[in-house]
Amino acid sequence: MEVAIRFSPKAWRADTANLSWETRAFWFELVILMHESPRRGFLLKPNGRPWRSEDLMERYKLTPDQLTRMRDEIEASQLWSRDGSKVPYCRRMIREEERKAKAREHMVEERLEQVFDSFDLFLQGNPAGQTRLNALLNEHHARGVNVRDQLAKMKAWLATRPERRMTLRFIQNWLMKCEGTIKIATAKPEKSSEPAWMVQGYSSEEEWRQAKRRLVEAGL
Repeated sequence: MEVAIRFSPKAWRADTANLSWETRAFWFELVILMHESPRRGFLLKPNGRPWRSEDLMERYKLTPDQLTRMRDEIEASQLWSRDGSKVPYCRRMIREEERKAKAREHMVEERLEQVFDSFDLFLQGNPAGQTRLNALLNEHHARGVNVRDQLAKMKAWLATRPERRMTLRFIQNWLMKCEGTIKIATAKPEKSSEPAWMVQGYSSEEEWRQAKRRLVEAGL
């Protein structure tokens, strides 16, 4: 999916005020390359390798002198910097990415507060709901589920899905899918060593057989 580039005429004029018209056009092309980079803001090819001087000269039909002059203008205007690997990056674009990351983090935190505030309000006015929740958590804790860890995972999952809500049913469905560390064995009924006629309360095996024949004859 192609992502549109953010463009501010005011910021553009301020950044390129000291550039020649030719260098402005070249810088705009570089901004597009950095926008399309696998690491947005860095001058990298789609395969993750840096754009070399030879690549840029071939792509934009530049001479070595033209490239050197325009690159010097860009560096003099402090439009880009270089990382530890000497890869140029757009300083404004990197600042924008940092602001967007902080904004996303803030939105997630707000969403977490909304999720749990609404659920806490529901429980405060619903003692029966609180009782059911405690019983639910204790039940899954007893079978070895790390309930606290799972609640944290629910919290993170719901933070990215505004259409979903924290409910008792949601918690129940989530915890049911978690595998506990304690296996509850079901006891199998022990087989009796006594003969069937004695277990069923007859005084002798003959009496038991006669009772069975009567049942057969009666169609039972």
